This record gives sequence, structure tokens and C-alpha cells, in this order.
Amino acid sequence: MKKILILSANPKDTSPLRLGEEAREIESALQRAKNRDKFEIVSKWAVRVEDLRRALLDRKPNIVHFCGHGAGTEGLALEDNSGVTQLVSSESIANLFELFCGTVECVLLNACYSEAQAQAIHRHINYVIGMNQPIGDMAAIEFATGFYDALGAGESYEYAFKMGCTSIHLKGSPEYLTPVLKSKPSSVAPADASTHKSVDFDNDIYISYANIDNQPLSESQSGWISDFHRVLEIRLAQLRGEKARICRSLKLQENDYFDDKIVVQFPKVALLVSVLSPRYLKSQWCIKELQEFCKSAEETGGIRVAGNKSRIFKVIKTPVPLEQQPQELRSLLSYEFYEMGQTGRPQEFNRIFGFESEKKYWAKLEDLTYDIYQLLETFQPMKVEEASPISVKSTGTTIYLAETTFDLNEARDKIRRELQQRGYIIVPGQSLPLNPDFPGVVRENLENCKLSIHLMGQRYGIIPEGLEQSVVELQYSLAKAHKQQNSEFSYLVWTPSELNVLETRQSEFIELLQDDAELLQTSLEDFKTIIQDKLNPRQASSEPRRRFEGPTQVYLIYDRRDLDPIEPLEEYLWSQEWEVLPSMFEGDEAEVRQYHQESLRDCDAVLIYYGQGNELWLRTKLRELQKAAGYGRAKPMLAIAVYVAGPETNQKQRFRTHQAMVIKNFEEFSPHALEPFRVQLTQSQGGLQ
Repeated sequence: MKKILILSANPKDTSPLRLGEEAREIESALQRAKNRDKFEIVSKWAVRVEDLRRALLDRKPNIVHFCGHGAGTEGLALEDNSGVTQLVSSESIANLFELFCGTVECVLLNACYSEAQAQAIHRHINYVIGMNQPIGDMAAIEFATGFYDALGAGESYEYAFKMGCTSIHLKGSPEYLTPVLKSKPSSVAPADASTHKSVDFDNDIYISYANIDNQPLSESQSGWISDFHRVLEIRLAQLRGEKARICRSLKLQENDYFDDKIVVQFPKVALLVSVLSPRYLKSQWCIKELQEFCKSAEETGGIRVAGNKSRIFKVIKTPVPLEQQPQELRSLLSYEFYEMGQTGRPQEFNRIFGFESEKKYWAKLEDLTYDIYQLLETFQPMKVEEASPISVKSTGTTIYLAETTFDLNEARDKIRRELQQRGYIIVPGQSLPLNPDFPGVVRENLENCKLSIHLMGQRYGIIPEGLEQSVVELQYSLAKAHKQQNSEFSYLVWTPSELNVLETRQSEFIELLQDDAELLQTSLEDFKTIIQDKLNPRQASSEPRRRFEGPTQVYLIYDRRDLDPIEPLEEYLWSQEWEVLPSMFEGDEAEVRQYHQESLRDCDAVLIYYGQGNELWLRTKLRELQKAAGYGRAKPMLAIAVYVAGPETNQKQRFRTHQAMVIKNFEEFSPHALEPFRVQLTQSQGGLQ
């Protein structure tokens, strides 16, 4: 008789899971099995570290099933005596299972990001199953049901694993690729550095495409696919320092019969690049190529390797709806070689459409090539002295980069590109499910993150099936809730300086965001600087910064459009023998931002002129004052004021804040209006003498 030990843990400081339902489904699967008398189930709830150790010691199980939360390389989430999370590291849990290698045959870790623990335990246990990314409750339950149905029918662990994955797939979920099996003797596993030496691929990449997508738009041009093949080969060779081996079928007609010679070469191909288009979906040849590659990949280490990276790259040349894409591709992140124009019509990236289109083509190609390069490196481990000079050392810090609307995809790509080049881990690593599982998958992704980044654009965005908020608002709300539960987590919200909102619901959402102190309305370059400041805060000096002992410095902040109206106010400040630090608009963005930060660090007082700028601009400036300590400021401001000038609006009439003195004057400038500011600054100076 095989003994199954079910261990469940859902600490009260983590998101709730449907663990009871999972345990019931396991019991039901075995009760209806023909071999039900050969299994005994023992369940333990709210498992603590000592409970795990004692249960293994007392029960001597053959199968250990853990359902709960995983934290990637940090470990599995058990409970302490107060019911909150206690992480158990991969190494310690592997050492524990080493003591029971004589009785435990299989370990199933039905928890997000548990592949790291599975790999560690696999050193001592023959069959271990983990998850290479977040897995929703529904998929986790489906996998467990299929797995134990097969075991109850007398099948092997390998067969039961495949049945569990198939059960998820039959429900139409792309999460069937999430479970991974570590078995002995194991198949060739490209993700495992110890087995890389045995992987011998003849080609790095096979490009799957529809013939019509390679027809040139003009007689002077070569086909889009031919160009794509050529530049990908060159750029990849430049990154790797050796020739890239890329192949594709030279299809002469769309009605060609599928060439079985292609199938033979797939076991020797490392990666597949599928170039999606409307014709691709209708091409039996293309779909056959995709399916045959998936079959071959499963026999050479699996579709997903190196943690949770797919060996298939999805390039979208011409937009196709997600629900119409092949099941094997739906969950994959897209490399979109097109953009939506102002009319809502897609325009492909092609030099025939001008310099800007060609520039975007190269930016997207760089993203694709770099990601391919990083994955190919896992197939060919090198000695330390042979390491590639462009390899990036991981910081170990995970960042949630929220999905956004189409108008900000380019900005999101730029942020992702820079963060990855700095060694940060970016999640989500695959497309989020547009169904009721969406919130749960986002929560699981947020669990291991230090920071989340949210970009707000012109439109409200897609609303997942069965939910009432868009993916953009849901991610923001979930991040905000996560921050309340985790003091070490933070988030940033960004919207472009000049945002033209196109939908009423998005206007309402943007209005709601105005009260959030993390909302920033800046240029993209400024925002990227703020992200780095957030990730690497500057340490304020314990010694007050000494500057040249001169006149009082007043930093005057205003919008570019207020250059003329500000003149009499600026003259008045000079007349008080104060040194006025004006706002700067010339120079590149980095120089302007550096000047702004240094002025906030060094000035004695700040006066914000609220004229042509809107309230969002004003709130952003007030929030930046709160960050002055991060720029090295070690003493308080002597005075802070907002001068509210014309044109008069209801919004300006209602404006108020506790952060600064508010002076309202919608008429011509009068020195009398600034008297409260002058008095406070003068008195503060006297108090410090």
C-alpha cells in the first residue's frame, strides 16, 4: 500500500488558496480508482516546519503532496506558531528529504515558483514535480485530479504527470506548461547546467512563417521574412561572438504539402520562432511545424527551460486576436512588430513606411535577439574565463512590470529592456490569463517582487472575462493592496506628461489616481531615473551638506508656459536679496533632472507657481519635494509655498494642501500677496541664526 501525505499551508499573511477543494479532489480521484485499496491518504493542515519533519518521521509516506505558496529561490511558505509565513529554503528542505530517500518515491510541490525546490529535492528523490511559474487555483486542482486519477489506475509517475498536464490543457488553459517533472533517469534537460554538455543541436533557431508574409511590398525590396532572418542572424552572431545557425523552410507555395524532412530536424533545433499573421493561422503547414516542434522539444528537455523560459518565441507581424492563436502560443509573451495608429489601424514596422517605423523595427528586434541570446547561453555553459563579455550578472531583485494599453507598449519595452540589462528579473514571464484567474496569478507574481511599475495611457484597457475592472486597474489595485501587507514592497505609477485620455472610464480612473502619492507625470526618461532611484536609494549624509555661505536660495518651480507671467514675481524675490534658482528647460532630460534634484537638495525654500500647469503637474512637484532627502538633503526647508495664479478655474479655487502654504492671487502680481511667504522665510532664518 502506498501512503500519500498531503501537506497544506496558507499563512494568514498570504493570498487565500482553495486548498480544501484540492484535497477533496485528490481523495475523490483515489476513491473512484480501481486500485483504491492500494492507497492511504493522510492530511496535515496549517503545516509548520516541525509538523513537516514529524509527519515524514511518523508516517513514512511514499508520496508527499504539498499545496500552498512558493517563493521561488527563497523557498516554500510554511507557517510559524503565529500562523504567518516562515520560508523554508531549498537547501534545507532537500536535506530533510535526503533522510527519507528510502521511503519517499515522489514529491509533488503544487505551489507557484517551486521548480527551484523540486530541483534541489531531486538530488535525493527519484520523482519530483514543481511549478516553473505562478499557477492558478483551477489549474492546480486540475493537475492534482489528473495526476491521482492516473496513479489510481495503476499508471507510472511519468504517465501520471502527463495526465495532470493534459487535464489542464483540456480545460483550455495555457498553464499546462507550468508543471515540470524531475525524474531519474532523467531525459536531457537543457535547463540543467549539468546536462547541457549532452545537448547537441545542429541549429539554434527554426523560423516558422507563412509564405505570403515574405512577399515584398515593392520590387526593390526583399521579403519581410528574408530581411528578418538576415538581420536576426547577424545581430545574434554579434552578441554571441560566433555564427548563428538559423534555418527556415523555403516555401514556394502556400499549398505545398508538409515536408516530413522538417520533422526529422526538429530534435536538433534549440528554439522555434513563430511569425504570426492571419495567414499563419490558416496554414496547415505552419500549425504542423508548431505542433511537431513541441513534440520534439518535450523529448529534448521540455518546452520550458531555464526556470520558466519557453523555447518558442512568438513574433506577431500582423495582429491576430489572442483567442484565435494556436493554444501552444497563447500564454507566451509577444514581440509585436507593429503599432496601432491614431485611427485604430495597425501599421507594421517596415522601412518602407519611413524612418520612425524602421527605428521601431530595430528596437523590437533588439529585444527579441537579446532574449534569444540569453536563452541560448543556457544551452552552452562556458568556463568562467570564456564567459561572454556582455553577460549580465543578476541582481536577484524581481520587478513586476504591469501590462499596459497598446499606446504605452513601446515605453514598457524600453523600461523592460533597461531593467533586464541591469540584471533585474522581470515578471510576469508570460501572458496573463484573461479570465477569473487573473487576480490570483497577479498576486502570485507580486509575492516575490520588490517593486511594481504601472503605466497609465489613453485607454482603459481590456477587462478579463467575469471581472469588472481592466487589467491595468486590477494590477494597480492588487499592487496597492500588496503594499499594505508588505512594508518592503513599493510601487510606482506613471503617466506621460501630455496625456490625451480617449475614454470616459479612463478619465475617471486617472482622476482616482490623483490622490496616490506614487503617481508621477513626467517624461519617460525622468521616470526611468526615478525607477533607478527607487531601486538604489541614495544614502543621506549624516553630516549636513555644506555649501558656500551666501544669500538665501529660493527654488522657483514653474511650467515652461509661465516664463512670461513669472517675471514680476521673480523680480520681487531678487529684490529681497534672495538667490533665485529658476526652473530649467534647456539641455537634455538627464541634465535638467540633475539640476532639479540638486536645487531641491541645496535650496533654503521652494515657491511653486501654479499657472498654466494642471493640478496633476502641481501634485507631482509636491511629491518630488518629499523625495528631497533621497537626493542628499539633510535639513528641512525654511518655507514652502504654492502661488496659485490665473487663469482662475474651479479646480484652482478648491485647491488645498497641508504640504505647503497656499497663496491665491488671480489678479496681476502684487508683492503684498507674497508677504506670508516672506515673513515665514525671514523668521525661519532668524530662528536658525
